[in-house]
Amino acid sequence: MKKNLDMITQAYFFELGKEFGEQVRTRIHWICERVKGSRVLDVGCSQGITSILLAREGKRVIGLDISEEAIEYANNYLSNESVFTQQNVEFIHSNFTEQKFDEKFDTVIFGEVLEHLFDPKMFMDKALELLDEDGRIIVTVPFGINDYFDHKKTYYLYDLLQLMNDTDLVLAEIKFFGKWIGVVYTKENIEVPIKFDLELLMKLEESFYQVERQYLKTIEKYKNEIDSLRAAQKNNNDNLELEKFITQLAEMKEAINNLSSKKFIGNEFLEAKNERYDLMKEFQDTKQILEGILTSIHQESEKSNERFSLVENLYNSFLQYKDASLINEKESIIKLKKELQNAYEAEERALKQLKKINERYYALKNSKFGRIATLYWRFRKKVGGRT
Repeated sequence: MKKNLDMITQAYFFELGKEFGEQVRTRIHWICERVKGSRVLDVGCSQGITSILLAREGKRVIGLDISEEAIEYANNYLSNESVFTQQNVEFIHSNFTEQKFDEKFDTVIFGEVLEHLFDPKMFMDKALELLDEDGRIIVTVPFGINDYFDHKKTYYLYDLLQLMNDTDLVLAEIKFFGKWIGVVYTKENIEVPIKFDLELLMKLEESFYQVERQYLKTIEKYKNEIDSLRAAQKNNNDNLELEKFITQLAEMKEAINNLSSKKFIGNEFLEAKNERYDLMKEFQDTKQILEGILTSIHQESEKSNERFSLVENLYNSFLQYKDASLINEKESIIKLKKELQNAYEAEERALKQLKKINERYYALKNSKFGRIATLYWRFRKKVGGRT
């Protein structure tokens, strides 16, 4: 089954042509400008450009579409938006008639949706149930014949007026966009509804004029292309005999060239053979030179191996000498430590003996006998000094 691939976001950014992009932008901006309130339901949101534009301005939007590819594209595009915008919009892959909602909305949008339906009134009735008391429904549809494979209905002004009569809605605004038409339905009681007067009739006929003018331009374009093709065909017929003659001349020239080639094929073979012999001789000479180079490289490699072995032996000898030196040095240090330890212990023993002698000396000095002996020797010293 052929899929309806609505590339509305690419069109909005002029990726499908500037003229078509301008038309898409005009309709989308008109829709956004007429959104009322902060809670918006965008039915048939496609790739989500309208929902995202509204979310950027703080509207809380739910975008709904039956196409899984369109919702995936919308979510990917939304991931590049600011956190603020991402928090304000939610895209849902679902059928509008089956989807359940836990809230009511200030605005419901049907942007180029109703023309794909056999029963648009069923969609309008459900949208009416989801609207707040003063909510509104914004609709855009192709105006007049548009033989797109997925279109079920052609819309003129009468069909949009009939939708109003089939519901409790009031028609608040009508806008003609050439090949498209937009309307705003509302539940609120407006003091000055749309008047079906000469001004509205004039706008309708202006739109018819634009559509007819576009058709005439297209017809004129195709007519000019057909005339150009006919002129080219006539020139082709006039030149047909000449082309045949030129083709025959070319075939004769090719045959002559083939005969010339066969005439000199023997000489060409001999020349090719001589060239092959020269190449073989040059190959043999080159082979001998390469073999000589390889032999020299092999000899130098053997010499390098010998030098490497010599260096390796010297290095191993150095390591052995280094290990022996370290062992001798370690033994000397251990011996010196042992001698220092012995000297320290001898000094400790001498200090202990000195301490004992001092203790005995002071004990004897402070005894009764010691004091008498001390007095005696002082007396002797004094008497000896006199003499």
